[in-house]
Amino acid sequence: MILQEQLFEEIALIPTEKYAEVYDFLHYFRLGLIQAEDTQIAGSFFNILTQLSDDFMSEGRNQLPLQIRDDT
Repeated sequence: MILQEQLFEEIALIPTEKYAEVYDFLHYFRLGLIQAEDTQIAGSFFNILTQLSDDFMSEGRNQLPLQIRDDT
């Protein structure tokens, strides 16, 4: 909370005619954080799919063609 208060104090010292620039900076900085997070999540998901695909290609291929078991 102290850091937030320091940010507000710094912003209060900025001339009002510069508020639009500060707003743009903060707004696009925040959007960049969200995009980076989304990219990281997408990258993790892609890595999981790649690993599953690699596992299938190296191990699953040996199990093809699939055989249907008849346990009756």
